[in-house]
Amino acid sequence: MFHAFRGKRVLVTGHTGFKGSWLCEWLLSLGAKLTGFSLPDLAEEEPKLFSILHLKNRMDDRRGDIRNLDSLLAVFEDAQPEIVFHLAAQAIVQSAYDKPKANFDTNIGGTVNLLEALRQTSSTKAAVFVASDKVYQNKERGQPFQEHDALGGADPYSASKACAELVLQSYLQSFFQNSNLQCASVRSGNVIGGGDWGAHRLLPDCVRAWSKGDPVTLRQPEAIRPWLHVLEPLSAYLCLGASLLAKKPQRHGQAFNIAPELGHQQSVGGLLTTLQESWPGAQVELSPNTPKMREAKVLKLSNEKARTQLNWRPSLSIEETLELTSVWYQAYYSEEETDLIALTQRQILRYVEVARQQGQPWAQ
Repeated sequence: MFHAFRGKRVLVTGHTGFKGSWLCEWLLSLGAKLTGFSLPDLAEEEPKLFSILHLKNRMDDRRGDIRNLDSLLAVFEDAQPEIVFHLAAQAIVQSAYDKPKANFDTNIGGTVNLLEALRQTSSTKAAVFVASDKVYQNKERGQPFQEHDALGGADPYSASKACAELVLQSYLQSFFQNSNLQCASVRSGNVIGGGDWGAHRLLPDCVRAWSKGDPVTLRQPEAIRPWLHVLEPLSAYLCLGASLLAKKPQRHGQAFNIAPELGHQQSVGGLLTTLQESWPGAQVELSPNTPKMREAKVLKLSNEKARTQLNWRPSLSIEETLELTSVWYQAYYSEEETDLIALTQRQILRYVEVARQQGQPWAQ
């Protein structure tokens, strides 16, 4: 299925982020003609996976602010993308509390600008919008969310991502009903894997602390989350993108949850207990005095729609997910010279082979 990207002009917004960098590495291996659009780098953001993989020298690297429509239109005009993966977003819950206006401007206004650019670019045939598992109105009932459930958000980040989904639906119904453009969104979150150093994120906080021999403090160890290795949602993005390019039915205008199998979710504490086994000397502490944010205690998604309509399902166990993650980070922090580009490529190939052995249609 992924041969559909060979020779295609692909634009990835947010290409310098954690998921964006892994997606660009995979798309390059598929032979895509790749352009990225992201904010300029800040010195304090290092280390950065995008830099570690030397992606700047391997693709068309454009910089600007998704909140600036003119900058975005200039990239569309130059690149003439055939398919767009929209990942650019403010993705940190704590940052949304610290700077709520910037959060809403980026996640809502940036989505509006992306949709306006799509309206004005005839070359683009497909667009995948990357949403979040936190878009649902969560009343803490412990039931897995399905795509038809009500959207909501008590905190600024969740609300902004839910609003972005409503904006997408408005444009779809108002402007893209009878166009050649095929659009859909994917809802996933709590993604882990090598190369993530995002602030206020569980695994990055852990590896930063453990690499220095420090303990990590947990805020909410009993919280349940739908953990996935980064390659799991990326394979779903690519599945959906290829399907949209092929104009397969039941794709345009749809939203898809990308999540582990029900019953395979794990608590924060349980996840770190498993990860500790592959990280010598790792220590975890509990701190009831850690400042509280409004966070869901239980977050579960049903992936039934993705299974039945996209023929996608997760390929990795939580143990395999944590092994890949630990191997990547320990290679980075090792004093030995390590080719992290080659390691990243090997992990992509390993993931594809695991999916192929399981008979997943996209991997055949």
